[in-house]
Amino acid sequence: MAISDDDLECLRRCVELAREALDDGDEPFGSILVDGDGATLYEDRNRVKDGDHTRHPEFAIARWAVDNVTPDDRARATVYTSAPGLVVDGPAPELAAIMKALYEAKFRP
Repeated sequence: MAISDDDLECLRRCVELAREALDDGDEPFGSILVDGDGATLYEDRNRVKDGDHTRHPEFAIARWAVDNVTPDDRARATVYTSAPGLVVDGPAPELAAIMKALYEAKFRP
C-alpha cells in the first residue's frame, strides 16, 4: 500500500510531536489517531523521561480510544506514529532524514 498525501500529512504531524518531545528532553516519538474520514481524534508524544515507560503515545492513544471511540469506529481508525520497529506501510522517505536526526540528537553522545 502506497503512502498517500494525507498519510504523509499525518506522519509530518507525528514528526512535529517527536520534535516537541525531544525539545522537552524526552525520546523523540509522536503518534496520532485519525478516524475513518481522516480527522485527527487524538495526538500525543513520548513522556517517558520521568521513568514511567508506559507514557508512550501509542499507549495513550489506545487508552483514550477505548474510552471515547466506539468499537466500529476504532476498526476504521488509523494510528500514525514516528516509532521504528512496527509493522507499517512505508517508510516515508521524505521524513527519514528528519527522524534520523531527532533520534541521533537523543541517543548519540
